[in-house]
Amino acid sequence: MSTDRANLTKIQIPLELLVQAARRLAQHEEYQLAETLLRWALAWDESDAPALRWLEFVLEAQNKFEEAYQVHIQTKSGRMTLRAN
Repeated sequence: MSTDRANLTKIQIPLELLVQAARRLAQHEEYQLAETLLRWALAWDESDAPALRWLEFVLEAQNKFEEAYQVHIQTKSGRMTLRAN
């Protein structure tokens, strides 16, 4: 058993809570944190269907966000900004 799994078992976090937390993070464009939680849930139970679906959604949303951010930077007239559309 890996250290992550041992820690997860020790603190007894239901996988549903990890998936719910990841979903809420994704709704606030915190894709990296959401991805980490979902990968943690999947490391514990690879067959967790909700975690698999949400991971797919989060990765797709993260890609779209990054693409929009790159387009925003490229379309600015000679200056860079840290705001994404």
